[in-house]
Amino acid sequence: MTPEERIAALEARVARQDAELELLRAKLFALQEAMIERTARRFPRISSPGWRIMPIVRGKSAHAPAAIIGFGGMSRAATLPVPEYRRTLDELPVDAFYVRDFWQFWYQKGLLGLTGNIEETAALIRTRICARYRVHGTIGTSAGGWGAVIVGVLTGAARILTLAPQTMLNRKVYDEFGGLDTRVEELAAARRFGNMAEFLRDSGFRGRIDVHFGADNARDRGFAERLQGIDCVRLCPHPSDSHNISGWLRETGQLSRIVGDWASELLAMGAKGGGDDG
Repeated sequence: MTPEERIAALEARVARQDAELELLRAKLFALQEAMIERTARRFPRISSPGWRIMPIVRGKSAHAPAAIIGFGGMSRAATLPVPEYRRTLDELPVDAFYVRDFWQFWYQKGLLGLTGNIEETAALIRTRICARYRVHGTIGTSAGGWGAVIVGVLTGAARILTLAPQTMLNRKVYDEFGGLDTRVEELAAARRFGNMAEFLRDSGFRGRIDVHFGADNARDRGFAERLQGIDCVRLCPHPSDSHNISGWLRETGQLSRIVGDWASELLAMGAKGGGDDG
């Protein structure tokens, strides 16, 4: 066998393995979706049976007037997305919920087994969670920060805390930030909400969005600066070059204070009976 023939045979083998993995992925998603649909009438509590495969789970309940909804980001390895900010939110007197995008597509395809797009996700969260509280806020990092902003605006969140979010979806962003389950051929599904700045300018949103990012990370700084000048947005730069700005804030002892102060605002607003105009 010539070197060219060996390369061709290897490429054919890789292509077959890719097809087999894609089929296995589809089967696993179908099984997970069926299990989710059977229990869709309730959101399980973390640590209850089967919670790890559910797109929305309940965290600690403090019987508070305010709810915080955390949006998970990308899984860059073969693992399930985790409930982000759980450790931080567990320390606060708020009711917490965690949303995860198993499609790994910036919440554009909806929540597996529950919704078909981001608008349906917002409607579900608004009726099943937000309606039970005087005010609510959303929080997320990177792709989870994108979800926190878009869904937060669509549900009328009083406060949104987003860390190093992407603010434009395109092929370059997919290549840089996509997870193992992200599919580039599905980028067309993101057209309506692909430009966060345009979405926010047209939204009439009356709450406030705090955008934390590493000022020395050119990519994240560029994403953040796209939102500069939008009335509801407050940019919060930090002297870091890390995309994992939440990790950097935790290591420098700032994350608990930032999230705590933000949550305290929500609680104060809830105690007064509702939101404000930002």
